[in-house]
Amino acid sequence: MSKSETKKPKNGNKIIRKIIDITLAVIIAGGAIYGINMITDDFSDINSAKQKTEETLETGETKLPENNSASYVSAMVDNKEIYSGSLIVVNEKIEYKGEENTLVSMYDILQNDGTDVYQVESADVKIRMSAATALNNMLKAFASETGKKDIVVGGGYRSVDFQKEQYEADPERAATPRHSDYHTGFSIDFTISDGEDGFIDFEGQDEYGWFEQNSYKYGFILRFPKDKEEFTGYEYRPWHFRYVGPAHAYYMHKNNLSLEEYVDLLKNYEYNSDHLKFSDDDGNEYEAYYYPADAANTQTSIAVPNADYQKSGNNTDGFIIISKTKSANPQSEQASENTSETKTTDKTDEKSTEKQADSQNDESFNESKSEQ
Repeated sequence: MSKSETKKPKNGNKIIRKIIDITLAVIIAGGAIYGINMITDDFSDINSAKQKTEETLETGETKLPENNSASYVSAMVDNKEIYSGSLIVVNEKIEYKGEENTLVSMYDILQNDGTDVYQVESADVKIRMSAATALNNMLKAFASETGKKDIVVGGGYRSVDFQKEQYEADPERAATPRHSDYHTGFSIDFTISDGEDGFIDFEGQDEYGWFEQNSYKYGFILRFPKDKEEFTGYEYRPWHFRYVGPAHAYYMHKNNLSLEEYVDLLKNYEYNSDHLKFSDDDGNEYEAYYYPADAANTQTSIAVPNADYQKSGNNTDGFIIISKTKSANPQSEQASENTSETKTTDKTDEKSTEKQADSQNDESFNESKSEQ
């Protein structure tokens, strides 16, 4: 064997080893890159989940609008509550589907108050408690400011059977049964005592024009105002007033809206969009919005302010929520909160939230003005 051939390295083995080394290096590098990407994705998912948590309410997919000032919690509401509350619209197109409950006699209210500044047709004149309290205050204020003590309260709640009698007696004037505003229990009529045993029609003139100009302060509106027949279905009826609550009444009065117009307007302010925001003459600020009912279920999970609020159905397809976001008198507001039966709901207390929602169909803030 020649010297040059002795101990000659095998080039093929070296090449194989290099290929193996390079392959292992590539695998290790790839694994490292993959691991880094996985970690990065995990952090990205965590940040994304955190962001969604901050944006999403407990109601599920409901996103809180950034421009809304209050915090919100979820509340389960029976869809039957669409048909109750001070803002339900009942007219010839929309049937009343609510129930007779929480009615009080205005005659009893008058007797218990011990006042003699107005009269009630009979003990059968009954309305909802929230409306009765506000009406009593309004009539005392009217007497105090005008010196008049001759208003007679009539109307009030009408059962379907009673409305049938009215309709059969005067179908041109009376509403179709189940389509009368009187069914709501939030409406009343005024007449004027003639000083003996008779009554004079209430035309809303002279001193009696006070009601059209001031009733909103006590939560009442003129149910069938002038030039609104295309919306209400009825001509001007100066004697027929409807309780809706002071905040709603204020906005309707200042913007010359009938109940039908106002409820339709609020549908433009759904929960997941801009809310209707306004302030009253006293400096109180309010926020209102519409929440559609879940037509596929018997209940709806709605978003409500984590504070005092009012809820009313609209009698067709959803709920209207309003809350006071700023009080003109914070000290008075705090005192009211400390003595209120309705407490602010903890976000973690779902049952308490549902109970709160059920109890707030009527006034829970901004009580109508007391006697002036």
